[in-house]
Amino acid sequence: MFALEDAEPHYVSSDADSIRFRGGPFRFVWNWNILVPISYGRITFSVDSYHVLMRYHVSFVELLPVTLICCGILCLVGSPTAALVFLVANITASHLSTWLRFPVLLRDAAEHALHLQQVREVA
Repeated sequence: MFALEDAEPHYVSSDADSIRFRGGPFRFVWNWNILVPISYGRITFSVDSYHVLMRYHVSFVELLPVTLICCGILCLVGSPTAALVFLVANITASHLSTWLRFPVLLRDAAEHALHLQQVREVA
């Protein structure tokens, strides 16, 4: 939860087995912020006999209207081909960057939590 809070979401909340958050492009953060393309998401946790499993679901619903508005402006000012290239590139880059970066965020947060747990057990 602390890793998500560092990304400055609109909100983040948790219950016994999940964390819900809302990101989105309409926040005062850098455009490289991990939560800019993500409208909302949920991370769920489950435990088997030896592992804690984390699963996540993210939505990009706010990204599409923003991209389509930019494409419309580009069509009016430039060419439809440039707008199509922008549309495909923007959506692909947003999804690809999230697909690559979000699991790293979760892994780093889990490793940090395990380290803190080990420090507490030693103390």
